[in-house]
Amino acid sequence: MYELRKSCYQDPKSWDSEVSISSTKLTNAVASSFEGIYTPIHVDSESIHFLHSPSDFYSEILRLVQSATSRLVLASLYFSCESDRERTLIRLIEKQIEKKPQLKLIILLDRNRMQRSGSEFISRMTRLQNQNPGRVRFSLFEMPSCLNALQLGFDSRFREFIGVFHMKIYIADNNCLWSGANLSEQYFSSRTDRYMLIENSPDLCDYCYHVARLLELHAFLSKASRSSRLRFPFRSLFSNWRKFPRSAKETEIQRLQRFLKALMSMAPQQQVSSSCDTVVYPFFQYGPGGVHNDPHVVNSLIETVSKHPNCNLSLASAYSNFTPPVMHKISSVSDNKVRILTSALSCNSFNGGSGVTQLVPHFYDHLIQSFCSAVQSGSAHHRISVWSWYKYGCTFHAKGLWVGTQDNNQRVPVMVIGSSNLGSRSEHCDLEFSMVVATTNEKLQLEIGKECMNLFADASCIHHETHEKKSKDQKFTDFVFQVAVSFVARQIQRFL
Repeated sequence: MYELRKSCYQDPKSWDSEVSISSTKLTNAVASSFEGIYTPIHVDSESIHFLHSPSDFYSEILRLVQSATSRLVLASLYFSCESDRERTLIRLIEKQIEKKPQLKLIILLDRNRMQRSGSEFISRMTRLQNQNPGRVRFSLFEMPSCLNALQLGFDSRFREFIGVFHMKIYIADNNCLWSGANLSEQYFSSRTDRYMLIENSPDLCDYCYHVARLLELHAFLSKASRSSRLRFPFRSLFSNWRKFPRSAKETEIQRLQRFLKALMSMAPQQQVSSSCDTVVYPFFQYGPGGVHNDPHVVNSLIETVSKHPNCNLSLASAYSNFTPPVMHKISSVSDNKVRILTSALSCNSFNGGSGVTQLVPHFYDHLIQSFCSAVQSGSAHHRISVWSWYKYGCTFHAKGLWVGTQDNNQRVPVMVIGSSNLGSRSEHCDLEFSMVVATTNEKLQLEIGKECMNLFADASCIHHETHEKKSKDQKFTDFVFQVAVSFVARQIQRFL
């Protein structure tokens, strides 16, 4: 069984005592609440860097592919092959595999999402795998919860609705890029997300690499032939799924659940020298399999904030649909400032879609307006503010959480970054991979704070009164539309 290097662990309570007492208390509280649950991995604070734009993300992905010599992992929801940027990246991957005989490549994507527009990419990667057996592994992940829908003949769009492989893991040798961005033109040009590069971190990269290898066991593998057909790795389970789809689905969910829980407790916490000032805690979320780490992390951090009056909390999600327990936790924080950042209606990534998809931004808008109304009518309205992100010609896809200290709002000792939108869909439907970053390094705290402020810089505070005035002035047809949106949003809220 895979085992991390012991040198990557340390008791965060032994961190440098020269930093501010509020920061130390905060990081110690986080370490205590996660002890024995999540694997802590030490990273050098000097090796962490933030990118601030889609073009930076694209340039960094190119650089990682160009520099990789031993291993390259690209795990994402999907990978497009339509624009010039996308084709340039794919050609570079093919060139690097041809040029570097020691380089091994893993590509892991969501099967249903790729069936929408990924036929050319699937063909090219299958060909690349066939030309380089043992070095290239190309797999498409089918969520176990979708197996029944697959058996009944529902199309890929419907199966996406049930659940998707939503992880993002980008590794080149011992460097990894954490983000919520996928590998397509919008994310390279106009869709704002978050991007954290961690360089020279073999322990973290080994862990993430092992995650990708284990998840391959649950993916449809590209068949080594001239065709681009896919085969399921467990032949007996595949046969059983054909005959007994319900029992096969439950078997596969349980199998994946065991793997994820084993990964979470892969190695015990260890103590090393006191030089460590930054620790990361990777965690999974897989609601259908009973792996509920998202709500535990969010609730733990909110509780930590509520116990430290000099702390503040910022939450971001392009698809703000927090579960009732999380909303209750947020509302119950008594002495702390809470900011929630979401997307403006026109900057929602579903805006401009076709069919039912074009209504999705209105569903999220209704949910956030309902939350604003509840906050305004309650006792927490002076502490909680909701912000709407808008930038002309761009869409918003950032998500995460930041815990800062009120004595210096520019410093953020604790944050969450990854694929999860921290909402109902992430909790109940999708497979997510995120991490908590806790640091007492003041320079890194300032960098994290700057990243948070940059996102809020393009946002304006939503005032409840504005929504009230707007709804009173609506025409009857608009009013009926809003009623319909409200009804549908409540019915499908679990999947938003």
